[in-house]
Amino acid sequence: MSVSSIGRLLYMPEHMSRQQRRELWRERIGSFYDSGLSAVQFCAEHGLKPHQLWC
Repeated sequence: MSVSSIGRLLYMPEHMSRQQRRELWRERIGSFYDSGLSAVQFCAEHGLKPHQLWC
């Protein structure tokens, strides 16, 4: 994963459409599964809260 991809996973501007937010979360969840990390580890590394992966 490139640095720009990681930045995209961390950044969620207020003006994103619902479809854009869904796509962003699809990418985040895919990255989580591909990472092999626990949810807690992945979220700590990406500035997310673990419950956000399961909403």
